[in-house]
Amino acid sequence: MTVAIFGGTFNPIHSGHLIVAREVLEQLGLSKVIFVPAGRPWMRKDEELEAPEDRLRMVDLAIREDGDFRSSRVEIDREGETYTLDTLRAFPSSEGLPVVIVGADALAELPKWKGAVEVAQRARIAAVGRPGTDVKATVDVVTDRVPGLQVEVVDAQPVGVSATQIRGRLRKGQTIRNLVPPAVEEYIRDRGLYASLQRKRGQLLKHPDPRVERVKQIEEEKAVLKGSFKLASGATSTYYLDGRKATHDSEGAALIGEIVADLIGGDVRAVGGPATAANPIITATQLAAHRRGRKLDGFYVRAEAKTHGTKRLVEGNLPGPGQVVVIVDDTMTTGGSVFHAIAAVEAEGCNVERVILVVDRGEGGAEALRAKGYEMTALLTADAEGNLSYGLRT
Repeated sequence: MTVAIFGGTFNPIHSGHLIVAREVLEQLGLSKVIFVPAGRPWMRKDEELEAPEDRLRMVDLAIREDGDFRSSRVEIDREGETYTLDTLRAFPSSEGLPVVIVGADALAELPKWKGAVEVAQRARIAAVGRPGTDVKATVDVVTDRVPGLQVEVVDAQPVGVSATQIRGRLRKGQTIRNLVPPAVEEYIRDRGLYASLQRKRGQLLKHPDPRVERVKQIEEEKAVLKGSFKLASGATSTYYLDGRKATHDSEGAALIGEIVADLIGGDVRAVGGPATAANPIITATQLAAHRRGRKLDGFYVRAEAKTHGTKRLVEGNLPGPGQVVVIVDDTMTTGGSVFHAIAAVEAEGCNVERVILVVDRGEGGAEALRAKGYEMTALLTADAEGNLSYGLRT
């Protein structure tokens, strides 16, 4: 079974990618094309990439009805920068050398690839031309510089679409219909991907995830209590947000877990937060990740270290030093419990990728996180009267 490996950022995947994959499959008589979204591509460091999980999800949506295509998360799960050689080493051997699909521009850079000679030993190259490029001339130059390199030129119908063009149209509010599969267009719209940098850094998300709409309804029905309340921060409020009413609701927990799992990048090894508010979110997120074949550890941070047993402040499965984690919580006011959790895991040597909240009360916590350089996503925000609206990414 000879397969083709189609790597790229897929930022986002578009109709041109699918046409190229089909041409390679049929012209070379292959059995399958495997789409491999890059985690941290060494040659695209300056490109503004959406999260690896978002790019993988868009690939899955684009190919879900084609039995000749499948995806692999091998590169987004690998730590560090992405190299084709490491990917080839990770794939099991097949009948004949696997085929790596590259465009003419990438082919010209192949002699600079990590372990280019070993790449030539482990795979054949399918070189796909683009409008205005002389692929065969590039092949001659590259094969002279990389001993043993086998290159087959695939003639694909030129497609006047690129991911750069699509991102530009989205930022201008223009349609991308027919440039990407409908399911990908819908996912981009629902997730608010490829928005302007200004909007991603703090303004209200324009296109809320429909799951967030349902979480909002559950919060409004069960969690928002009106009256006079004293908060944990010491402030008084005309409403109280009992987040546990939503996170302990079976539907609410399931939806929140799915959403948080979608937001977590591929390099994150664990999710945790302050006890006890974060506990149901942690478990729901782990279950959602597990259903997708992803291992995600969980932990929680006590208000104070235990005075017995292990005497630990952090309980559960916190990964080792240098690993990346996400902090979650049901509600944030000034951010005291969130900062307590951050300090605890950083004291253990872990790195906090971001903080994800169900509701931000808008009383200084988000600003405090931003001032210290932490990224934050809130599914919902609450105003001074307890009215909920869609959240923020900072």
